Amino acid sequence: MGTKGTVSVRTSRQEKTRATRRQLLDAAAKIFAVHGYEKTGVADIVAAAEVSVGTFYHHFDSKNALFEELWSELRGTLNDAVAAAQESARSAVRSARSGGVTDESELFDRGARAYFTFMWKERETARAFFFGGLPAQFAETRRRDEYSWIAENSTMFRSPDTPTDRIVNKLIVSAVSESLVEIMQCSDDAEAETAITAAIHIVAAVDRLGSPSSPMGLRI
Repeated sequence: MGTKGTVSVRTSRQEKTRATRRQLLDAAAKIFAVHGYEKTGVADIVAAAEVSVGTFYHHFDSKNALFEELWSELRGTLNDAVAAAQESARSAVRSARSGGVTDESELFDRGARAYFTFMWKERETARAFFFGGLPAQFAETRRRDEYSWIAENSTMFRSPDTPTDRIVNKLIVSAVSESLVEIMQCSDDAEAETAITAAIHIVAAVDRLGSPSSPMGLRI
């Protein structure tokens, strides 16, 4: 009985420790999403989590250490969301084609709208990465991710065979990234829909700078 009681107490303490750590991470994620990393202090996090400063430092050595753990979690979730958004875009275009849609601009519209709409629904995860400054090492990781995304998905736009196409590909990714920032700041679905429509027009215009006769919709 004594051993079982000790194990029970130890398990209860471990569960409480995990719960408090989770509470701090969740609170920090919400604040980072609104104010960004640089403008968020430890005091803001502990107030939102309703714990003491001492409790914070019992779990994390610094705000950067907390962000490192949060980054690891959310980056994986965001990457999954982006992959799902890309597949949603491809699926929308495939469905439109099977339904007889052949107009290139409409195909592009269907795919881009599906992508932006999916990311709008996943905004709570994405906001922590798009708003406010990131610590230097994480900002560099995000930059590498963006270039990797270009390389892996260039066929969604065009085969980067020329300097012009390579530049346009990068401009498209920048346009998509900036569009997402605006979309994720929308207050409701109606405002997001307006922002999504504007983003589609802008990205399509950038795409045509490279190959006017080969818009992005054909590549999805």
